[in-house]
Amino acid sequence: ARAAAETALWRMMSFYDTPLADLDAAIAADPGWALPHAMKAGFLLSLTEPALLAEAAVLLSHARTLADAAPATPHRERAHLEALQQVAEGRWQVACRTWDELLVEHPRDALALQWAQLWDFYRGDAVSLRQRPARALPEWDEADPLYPCALALYAFGLEESNLHGQAEETGRRALALDPRVPWAVH
Repeated sequence: ARAAAETALWRMMSFYDTPLADLDAAIAADPGWALPHAMKAGFLLSLTEPALLAEAAVLLSHARTLADAAPATPHRERAHLEALQQVAEGRWQVACRTWDELLVEHPRDALALQWAQLWDFYRGDAVSLRQRPARALPEWDEADPLYPCALALYAFGLEESNLHGQAEETGRRALALDPRVPWAVH
């Protein structure tokens, strides 16, 4: 389940294929684990298609039920559920603050970085697009396979803040580590 969820996370951050099959595999391997259900809901919400809202709501509700039934559900998973509920309710700015709080404690939470980045982008919040990854990156290890993706989030935030020289330099660093990172390609 964990391997499938990690592959799904990579797909979400790299935009290479959809993570749905991986998340379904994670759910099949551990049906009582709330996070893959939440990740699937979050992915559907991130597409911002009204037709997918009902399915995302069902998945999110089921994830909350699973989390409530397992008192040992980590705080991080509960924070993701809370933020996704806020997204589903249209409270995107509040959701990004929830992910910000999570990232203070867990700056290497790639899922929080990715989702906050998406909703900052949708909201046109260039300051957060730049500052959130900038705060988190010092805690990342360059050997982490998702480091190029996190670095690319920062490059994109720099570009959206009209800091083009820094954006290009940072984007090129990310691309040197992984030439397929779309935020850096942009």
